[in-house]
Amino acid sequence: MGVSIPDRVTTSPNVLTYVSDVGTCSARLPGGLGSILRAGGSRETGLPEQAIGFLSHRGDRVAYAVTGSGPLLLLDVGRAHHLEAFWRHRPYRDLVRRLSRRFTVVRWDRPGLGLSDRGRPDLSAAAEVALLERLTGALGDGEAAILAAGDAAPGMVEFAAAHPGAVSRMALFGTAAEGRRLTLSLPAATLGALASAEAPAIHHVVAAAAAAGCEPEVGGWLGTALEASADVGTMAALVAAGPWMDVRDAARRVQAPTLVLHREADAVVDPQWGRELAGGIPGATFVSLPGAAHPIYAGDAGAVLDVATPFLAGEPAREEAPLSRRELEVTRLVMLGLTNAEIGRRLDIRRRTVDAHLEHIRSKLGVGSRALVAAWAVHNEPWAAVGRGA
Repeated sequence: MGVSIPDRVTTSPNVLTYVSDVGTCSARLPGGLGSILRAGGSRETGLPEQAIGFLSHRGDRVAYAVTGSGPLLLLDVGRAHHLEAFWRHRPYRDLVRRLSRRFTVVRWDRPGLGLSDRGRPDLSAAAEVALLERLTGALGDGEAAILAAGDAAPGMVEFAAAHPGAVSRMALFGTAAEGRRLTLSLPAATLGALASAEAPAIHHVVAAAAAAGCEPEVGGWLGTALEASADVGTMAALVAAGPWMDVRDAARRVQAPTLVLHREADAVVDPQWGRELAGGIPGATFVSLPGAAHPIYAGDAGAVLDVATPFLAGEPAREEAPLSRRELEVTRLVMLGLTNAEIGRRLDIRRRTVDAHLEHIRSKLGVGSRALVAAWAVHNEPWAAVGRGA
């Protein structure tokens, strides 16, 4: 499927912005690259704006979008991406807009995909790191926080390992250290047949696999968005390259504070692989959240952001709540995603007792959900007090 590039207006030697048919956006880019005057959705759809620009990278024009204000946050929900097609999906847009209340959120389309120049993309780990170097060098001055999901996360791990001074904090969602745990695996004959077909069947095969555990409409929308994101050959190349990713060695070199989040019933990537990734990153914290949807913007995205946003913002720990030793133990196990019955077995107490502890914990913390209990645990590390015998 072809991509129509609107008329472009040069605003610096390295950056191009374009005027599309939407209203004015006043967001100013960090790093002194000037302001994007108009960008985003369309008058026909009435979508809110997103500032879209282009920067040069290895002979290609790379499309990126900027929303919000505050510290720089690199947001990457997956390698197959199209800035405008994804923006039309309200759950995705709501995720970006909520993050934009706290951060200057930067998203992009990789070379060969989306609004970036098309052609066969370089899907190597080195290319991922080089692109992130270009983005952070052009758009940022100092450290950036990272929120990455699914098959986009391994590249972020590589970048954080290679450039420890460039990453302030990193949150990874629904991912794994090994690509074979993450991506759709197709027999070579099947992949070859899909790659040679003129119709974009492979996009819908990938979408159906990624949308397992989601609301029924997500798979249909995602298939259409992936058609816009990549041609048949590029989508086949993404599927073929996925299993070869492996960032277990890079994970051990990550120095940035890292949070790994995973939905407890993720229907695509088993949570054990998220736990394994967290275990391989020095000092990383793993948090399990309710739900089965794999895409970060599907299901209860608010629960993800309740935990991730204060972590990425580096908010100081709140004053310690007056939790008992047992309540602190229960809080930590909630953060790890155990059910009340599992917590009871772990602590050798009855489930009703666990229920009562959680009711007291929520009351003392002034929160109404398990996700917010987990968020409090991430920022206050209550188990440290338990370990000291508090």
